Amino acid sequence: MFEKIKRGYWFLRALMYLPIYKIRNRQKEFRYNLSVAMTVKDEGLYLQEFIEYHKMMGVEHFYIYNNNGTDNTADILKPYMDARLVTYQDFPGIGVQQKIYAHACKRCRTETKWLAIIDADEFILPLEHENIPEFLKDYEDFSQICIHWLRYGSSGHKEKPSGLVVENFTQHEECGNQHVKSIVNPRAVVKTRIHWHEVSGKSVNENKDRVTGPKDVRAPISKIRINHYLVKSFEECEIKRLRGRNNGMLRNITYFQWYDKNDVADGRMAPHAERLKKLITWRNKGGA
Repeated sequence: MFEKIKRGYWFLRALMYLPIYKIRNRQKEFRYNLSVAMTVKDEGLYLQEFIEYHKMMGVEHFYIYNNNGTDNTADILKPYMDARLVTYQDFPGIGVQQKIYAHACKRCRTETKWLAIIDADEFILPLEHENIPEFLKDYEDFSQICIHWLRYGSSGHKEKPSGLVVENFTQHEECGNQHVKSIVNPRAVVKTRIHWHEVSGKSVNENKDRVTGPKDVRAPISKIRINHYLVKSFEECEIKRLRGRNNGMLRNITYFQWYDKNDVADGRMAPHAERLKKLITWRNKGGA
């Protein structure tokens, strides 16, 4: 009974936003076609690879929020801020991830057509298209496209290897994970969550099947997926575990053993890794 009342509440709340969504969706031109919003905490070491990879995949802007981080993230991002590729903001607090996403959606609703809300260890990989915007062309009538994880393990690395994440970690779990992350129309967002968001309009997976929550048991990953490098090497995983979650809690000591999935060797990222290394070298030599 409670679940029916809850669903009814969100349906009515979505209806309140529907006229606004329709009006704002008439806008034909946006500054950006596709942007990324993300929360980071002491992940500066990985941000250049993340940004250059997603730029290569068609992302035009990044809204990056530093949540209680103490590393040199701002220094690493400065060239991207100077080039107007990154909008950076400190956003302190415990358990404020949903507030950050709400802030990002409100901030960019007139700036970007699509907004991918993901983490620094999540790399969106289109499998049937050259880039993410090409994939999105077939989903113009939807408010949220839900993409499934494929969780990657350590590939046997105990210590942090040199080189890129996408070239060092090539083994993953056998099937797509039920959890989703999403690309949303920010004008349609009614309430932000962590994985999946309440929207005015329809949320679908890659097959255009309706998705009604943060998990979808069908877990299709034939057209697009998120490579989730959640543990990396044992050394990196321990640093991540001790850094703590966004809610201030530490991850369990068995986190690495539980999520170190190396069932399938996969070379799909190898061509992207070669292009990515060239782009990073060019950028570090002063490319704008």
